[in-house]
Formats: sequence, C-alpha cells, structure tokens
Amino acid sequence: MDPKSPIVCATDLSQGGARAVDLAVETARALGAPLRLVHACDVGPARTSLPPVTTGEKALQQRLAERVARQQAKLDAEAARAAERGVVATAALVDGRPW
Repeated sequence: MDPKSPIVCATDLSQGGARAVDLAVETARALGAPLRLVHACDVGPARTSLPPVTTGEKALQQRLAERVARQQAKLDAEAARAAERGVVATAALVDGRPW
C-alpha cells in the first residue's frame, strides 16, 4: 500500500459508524496514512443549492440546508476526534444514496 494513499471510511454517523471510524483511525495510525471520512446523504449539498421559487420551496430548502449542516458538523466532529488521536483526517459529505 502506498503510504500516501488515504484510508477511506464511510460512516452513517451512528454509534456503529463511530466504531467503524475508530477502527479506521487505528488502521491509519498504524500505517501512518491519512484518513478520509465520507458520509453519503440523499439530500446533500448539491440539492440545497438550487434557487427556491415558492415560499414552500424556500421553507423546504431551509430545512434541508439545516439538516445538511447538522450532518456536516457531525462528520467534522468525527474528523476532529481522529485528529485528537494523531491521525490527519479530512471529511466529505457527498450527494448520493448511502446504500
């Protein structure tokens, strides 16, 4: 394995996902590799950037943007937790179905 290649870990941001992140952190630390955390969201950043037209669309878009922000914050917290354990970690919230 190329030491510059990151360990990629998908997480659903649940307790089980946190355990997967823990395992990925330990693997990355053992290999001296960076960690890339990824969370797929079917209502991700791309869907909240469309210009709203109606009042209902504006309200829905605001709720979706808040949901995306909460998920991004959770993902960033996981990356910070990995960094506290000595691993260089980045996080990406991507559009798409988790499964």
